[in-house]
Amino acid sequence: MAKIIEEKTTVQKTSRSKTALNENVVKQYKVFRKLIKKAAKTDFGKQFLFEQILTADYDLALFKKLVPVYTYETLYQQWWKRVKRGDKDVCWPGKIKYFALSSGTSSGSSKIIPVSKQMLKTIRKTSLKQITSLKKLGVTNKSVRGEVLMIGGSTKLEEKNNRFFGDMSGISMLNALPRWFLKKYYRPGYAISDLTDWDKRLNEIVLQAKKWNIAVICGMPNWVYLLIEKIVTHYKVETIHEIWPKLQLYVHGGVFFQPYQSDFEKLLKYPLNYAETYMASEGFFGFSTSDSKGGIQLVLDGNIFFEFIPYDNVNFDEHDCLRPNATPITIQQVKKNTNYALVITNNAGAWRYLIGDIIQFVNTESASIKIIGRLGQTLNVCGEHVSATNLIEAYNRVSENLEIESGEFSVVSNYSNGNTTHHWFICGNKVLAKLPIAHKLDKSLMLLNHDYAVARKANLLKPVVHIIPKRTMTQWLAHNGRAGNQYKMPVILSQDKIQPWLEFNGISL
Repeated sequence: MAKIIEEKTTVQKTSRSKTALNENVVKQYKVFRKLIKKAAKTDFGKQFLFEQILTADYDLALFKKLVPVYTYETLYQQWWKRVKRGDKDVCWPGKIKYFALSSGTSSGSSKIIPVSKQMLKTIRKTSLKQITSLKKLGVTNKSVRGEVLMIGGSTKLEEKNNRFFGDMSGISMLNALPRWFLKKYYRPGYAISDLTDWDKRLNEIVLQAKKWNIAVICGMPNWVYLLIEKIVTHYKVETIHEIWPKLQLYVHGGVFFQPYQSDFEKLLKYPLNYAETYMASEGFFGFSTSDSKGGIQLVLDGNIFFEFIPYDNVNFDEHDCLRPNATPITIQQVKKNTNYALVITNNAGAWRYLIGDIIQFVNTESASIKIIGRLGQTLNVCGEHVSATNLIEAYNRVSENLEIESGEFSVVSNYSNGNTTHHWFICGNKVLAKLPIAHKLDKSLMLLNHDYAVARKANLLKPVVHIIPKRTMTQWLAHNGRAGNQYKMPVILSQDKIQPWLEFNGISL
């Protein structure tokens, strides 16, 4: 197999990382072989000649040549629509029983993602790996003896013809976590987590909070912060540790934690250990470890085959659509500090699926990444071609320069009288309004994006900054029926949401 890997994958030989990279390649190649072999007799496998790929010693080049890269829309229309209606052996052996409803931001209809029993088994194994890895972060069984509060989607699933639809966190809770764990440690318990009304669920957690001995909290930062603030206010205490003295670990993911960390820590009496996860409706991709060096370590032997498309003008057009000749690469070819669009193949029938996340590697040897943005979130009214990644990077630079906390933000574009203006809505206190944030953002974006700099010399005006209360975005999500741990605010607000957003904030442009 070593010979095959050498011929098929072109390992980059460097003195400092040869061994680590070889291990990464071997892990991913084993996953690739396993997935191809398992799905060879499915309709998908037959159409794309998986048997031929098998006889060619699992040729990666042949796989890339035969199987196209899919977006959700193309994969659903061509394949997953059949899976949803109950057909068997479509993209993965057998029938799919569970489907995750995924809607990452506050706009857009839900996606329907197949979840196989093999995928749920993989999630369970990866979860156990993460629990084991916590020891490397200084967390031990002795130091965290208590219950685990998991703030996720509802565990109540909708049944249609013996197929079940709902939040991925709910599906995982019912199927991927060990029964002994759920019975002994899991909170808030099914009676509360089954509630579909998010506000009712939060209120029930608040009312039951004093009865629990919470040592670990898991969930997205914006909603976990809201919950802890509710508990502290309800019981008229200063910190959450007065309610849960053994709380020592917070496991977060889904959105950037940095904007919430300082406010979060004001509600604590003792410092916490932090761990980050990369969990999506398509699988459990990775988690932070002591080896991650500030990133999320991809699980390369977890039945997910990863590919990476350099996020540049060669591979994507101005609308963030994949160009016909885009060239995905594999784990041995990636470089640090380069933007990649993530493509995954999993054990539930997602084949070369462009999931929409943009990532960077912070450590190629340990395959550790950070999530920096989403595809399709672009400002391009007057040729400025500004991506969400550009906006995040610019704001992080400005926050560091002005020595302020990086708050949550969204940007909208307004066209009037021949000119375009980017309006930034930044969560924070009134002090921020006195700082030259707009000027700094403008300068940073001109350095980061040539097209923006050119547009600023024409009909793109200087950006305008609006400072809004910190709770506004959470309230906006709830106002639009998007309350819950699975929803997050987009960096760039879609055109159809701009006017309602302005009215919600009482602002007229």
